[in-house]
Amino acid sequence: MTIHSFMISLCCLLGVAGSLMSQNLSGGLILGFNTSQVDGDADGGFRQIGPVLGGFVNYPLTQKMDLQTELIFEQLGSVSKGRFFAIRTSHISVPILATFPLDIDLGDEKRRLAFQAGPVIGILLGAKDGVSGTDFSTVYRQTDLRVQAGAGYHVSNRWELVLRYGYSVYSFLKGGANPTYLRPGAPGLYHHYVQFSFRYGL
Repeated sequence: MTIHSFMISLCCLLGVAGSLMSQNLSGGLILGFNTSQVDGDADGGFRQIGPVLGGFVNYPLTQKMDLQTELIFEQLGSVSKGRFFAIRTSHISVPILATFPLDIDLGDEKRRLAFQAGPVIGILLGAKDGVSGTDFSTVYRQTDLRVQAGAGYHVSNRWELVLRYGYSVYSFLKGGANPTYLRPGAPGLYHHYVQFSFRYGL
């Protein structure tokens, strides 16, 4: 998937949400960032910052659970302490989340807190070392699987602040590949990140 096809898919996703509002389907826009590291490399620390942008569609399954599907462009990766390498991977990601809303009574008004968890399918667009410019796309899997869990707080009727934690289910390094930054004895490379975002309901 390219950026062009991502934009077309995002417009279709939001168009479907808009056309089905009367059937309890809702949707909106996503804007935020990831702070990430790669488990299995020679360094640690959540120093790689990358954007998160896209859209979501939410469908209530029951009074206590919703299904939320998202289509986002995001960047993950790792940065060494001395910036000897700075791996940045770009993805089109599709989180499929079970959402458990909880209404909070604040006296004069109510706010909604939603706990979320589910799998994330990632499609690799590209991967480079931000210091040397080396392209690592050929040694990484084209698709990866992650899990995410977190919570969202509705600061107004349309705006939601979301905090999530994500981790790779399996290594995104292709079998047999052995880049120089792979830590000796490490079983592979795994995305490890915290995501902050705002969601705006349409």
